[in-house]
Amino acid sequence: LGAVEAEVGDSDGSAQLMKLEADLKEQIGIAQAADNPNRVRDLARLLVLAKTAEGIAVKGVATEAINAVQSAVADSLRSFVGKEDYDFDDVYSEITKRGKNAVSALDDIYFEDIAQELSLASKAAVAKFTGKEEYKFGDVSKEIDTRAKGAVSAFTGKEDYKFGDITNEAMRRGGDAV
Repeated sequence: LGAVEAEVGDSDGSAQLMKLEADLKEQIGIAQAADNPNRVRDLARLLVLAKTAEGIAVKGVATEAINAVQSAVADSLRSFVGKEDYDFDDVYSEITKRGKNAVSALDDIYFEDIAQELSLASKAAVAKFTGKEEYKFGDVSKEIDTRAKGAVSAFTGKEDYKFGDITNEAMRRGGDAV
């Protein structure tokens, strides 16, 4: 590859990936000018691998961020309901209690009716999303997981995902365009 080299061990891997991508694009241009389709194909494959590595690195950072947000939400809910082990009903009860206290001075508002309507609306939304009438903790996460797997399966045409399936399908669909 000559000019296409990445320095291993550099602490700024993202910058190195960007440099590698720029070098590969430059080399692709040279290979295209030289009318060398085999070299263009090989360099394009390397570019896809570099982009995949960049995506994996971003996914790792995103996963860390998601985990941090999930922990923060769980900590906030524990603090909100005042219990270490809580469920959906505890959160609902605390919201109802705090809402009643906030509007108790207003005589013309029937908070129970509003709370009942909000409860029914939220339960209907969850039931519509999950397809289940009775909510259990984790149902929403399971439905998101099922839908994500369905989208990957629809894209790759495979029932069981294996590492590399998405890249292989993207390469198949992109073919010579890459």
